Amino acid sequence: MSENPYSAPSEELNAKISSVGIPALLLLVLLLLTIFVDAWYVIMFFLDLQNAAQGMGWSFWMVRDWTFPIGLSIVIAAHCVIFAAMVSVLRRRRYKLSVIGCIVSLIPVLSPGIILGFPLAIWCLVLLSRPSVRSEFSSN
Repeated sequence: MSENPYSAPSEELNAKISSVGIPALLLLVLLLLTIFVDAWYVIMFFLDLQNAAQGMGWSFWMVRDWTFPIGLSIVIAAHCVIFAAMVSVLRRRRYKLSVIGCIVSLIPVLSPGIILGFPLAIWCLVLLSRPSVRSEFSSN
């Protein structure tokens, strides 16, 4: 007979979530907030260049050309890579992508939440380096 789909989660699932899932989940939440704020900056740039710059306390020379939205778009793209990596950590797939996402999170400019994302990325990378956690990943 098959298992009851409505039964409580098994001990194995709880162990998976508690090992490497906690820092990955926290990084995901932090990433969503960071991507939202970054997207808001890009939208504000396109809506009103001069007033957005003054409202955020920036001088006009910081936003006089297109380097700001292009740079911020690169940061958002890096955050999307980190997001995909943390989802793969939670699903236990694509070990290399998971490690790359943690390493990209260690770059101060690209780290989600800068101060909060750095220790979470270290924590996740340390847990990913454990042989027991590595063996949980499928080889897809």
